[in-house]
Amino acid sequence: MKPSHLQRHLTTKHAVLKDKPEDFFTRKRDALYKRKSTIQSCCTPTAKAQEASYRASLRIAKAGKPHTIGEQLCLPLAKEMTKIMCGEKAAKQLHLVPLSNDTVSRRIGAMADDIKKTLIERIKIERYYSIQLDETTDVADLANFMVYVRYEHDGAAQEDFLFCQPLETRTTAEHIFQLLDAFVQENGLKWKKCVGVCTDGARAMTGRHSGVAARIQQVALEMRWTHCSIHREALAVKKMPDDLKSVLDSAVKTVNFIKARPMQSRLFQVLCDEMGSEHVQLLLHTEGLSINVFDVEDKINTMLKKLELFEIKVKAGDVSAFPALESFLSDNELTLDDGVRDNMVAHLVSLRQQFRQYFPVMTKANSWMRSPFSMETSELPKDLTVAEQESLIELSCDETLKPAFRKQSLLDFWIKQQRIPCPV
Repeated sequence: MKPSHLQRHLTTKHAVLKDKPEDFFTRKRDALYKRKSTIQSCCTPTAKAQEASYRASLRIAKAGKPHTIGEQLCLPLAKEMTKIMCGEKAAKQLHLVPLSNDTVSRRIGAMADDIKKTLIERIKIERYYSIQLDETTDVADLANFMVYVRYEHDGAAQEDFLFCQPLETRTTAEHIFQLLDAFVQENGLKWKKCVGVCTDGARAMTGRHSGVAARIQQVALEMRWTHCSIHREALAVKKMPDDLKSVLDSAVKTVNFIKARPMQSRLFQVLCDEMGSEHVQLLLHTEGLSINVFDVEDKINTMLKKLELFEIKVKAGDVSAFPALESFLSDNELTLDDGVRDNMVAHLVSLRQQFRQYFPVMTKANSWMRSPFSMETSELPKDLTVAEQESLIELSCDETLKPAFRKQSLLDFWIKQQRIPCPV
C-alpha cells in the first residue's frame, strides 16, 4: 500500500495511536508474530496426532486385533519406549494421540469408506469390469457372499476386493442376485460395463435359466461366464479308485478326530516328538481349494505329460516318482503289490482324463493373443477388418514392443496396446 494511504488510515481509524513512537509499533509487530507461532505450535501436533491415530488404527485393523488394544497396550507401550529412548518431553507428546476403542473404530470405518469410495470411482470411469463371486460359510455357520472385481487402471489390470455381505436367510440364486444387484444400483455402477463373471460350478451360480450367471446375463448382455480354475482343479482330482479313496477317507477322519479338541492336538504333537517325526502339526484341511493354480496352458500340458510318465513308470514297477512309497518299500524290504500297482495306474489314467475334461485343449483361434510376435498371416482372426489385420501385422513386426511383451503380463500388454490408436 502507498505510504499516504497508510498515514490516512492511521489518522482516521486509529487517531489515539498517531503520536506513538516507532518502538511501540515494533513491539506490537513482534507480539503478533509470537502469537502466530504459539497458535501454530499448538495446532501442528494435533494434526500429527491425528495422522498417528489413523496409522495405528490401520495396523490394528490389518492385524485383526480388538480395538481396545490401542488404548490398553499400544499407546502405553509407545509412551514407555519413547520415554526411555527420547526422554520425558517427547513421551508427553503421545498423550495427544487418540486411541480409544471408539476412536479406533471410527478411524477404521472412515478408512474403509474412503477405500470403497475410491474403488467405486475407479470402476465408474473405466470402460469395462469383471467380477468373481463366491458364496461360502464361515466357522460360525454364517453364509457370506464375497465379490472380487477386476478393472483397468493406469494402463494395467487391477484386482480388488469389492464387498462381502452375509446371506442371512436363504442362499438361492435369486437372493444372491438381488444382493449383488442392490450393491451395483446403490453405488451407481452400470451392468452394461460388466463383461465377465467367474464363479464355481454350484447350481445356484451356473443354473442355465435361473442361476446367478443367467440373471446377470439378462442385464449385462456382453458378459461371459468362466469357471473358477481353482474349483476345476479340485473337481479334477476328486475322483479316484475306491481302494485309494478309502485310505483318504480314513486320513480325513483321523485329522478331524485330532483337531476336534485342543488336548488331542497337544497329545498328537507329543506323540510325533517321541517318534522323531519331522512334522508335528496337522493341516486344518486335507482336500478342497488349496491346490496350486495352473492358470497357464503350458502348466496344464506339463502336468498331463508328467502323469503319463508316471503311468509308464508305475506299469514297469518303478515308483521313484513317489519318494514316500519308494522309501517305505525299501525300508521294509517289500515289492510293489500288483493290486496296488493297478490301482495307481487306474488313478493316474483317471487324473489325466479329468484334467482334460475340465481343462480342454485350447484352440489355435486366439494364438495371436498369446504369441503375437510369432504369428503367421494365416492365423489372423477372420472377424477383423482389413485395416485391423494390417495393424495387427505391424504390431507383430514391431521389435520395440518385444521387450515390453516379455516384461509385462499378457493382459497388461494388450491393455497398453488398445490405448494406441490403430492406423486407418
